Amino acid sequence: MDNIIDPASEQGLPLFSLRLLVPPLRLMSAFMWQVAQQRNVMQYGKLEEFVTLVTEMVPELLSSRQRTQLILGLRARVREVEMLRVGMGRVL
Repeated sequence: MDNIIDPASEQGLPLFSLRLLVPPLRLMSAFMWQVAQQRNVMQYGKLEEFVTLVTEMVPELLSSRQRTQLILGLRARVREVEMLRVGMGRVL
């Protein structure tokens, strides 16, 4: 019983402890969910890779059409932002 850590008494867990507590896929899913919620276009490439990886592992998660729409939508948004940057560079 003495080995149990009281979360209220600890300031924080060391990073190596978090890796043991949270499976990597769950951690990555949480990060990707934040990317989508925050509309962090700079990370959409990673989100696309994650969607591709997960749907290859679990094909029934999304239909082929849904997967294609999602990936193409992410790519289109990234291109929009890149085009805006190029345009802003010409103005400056």
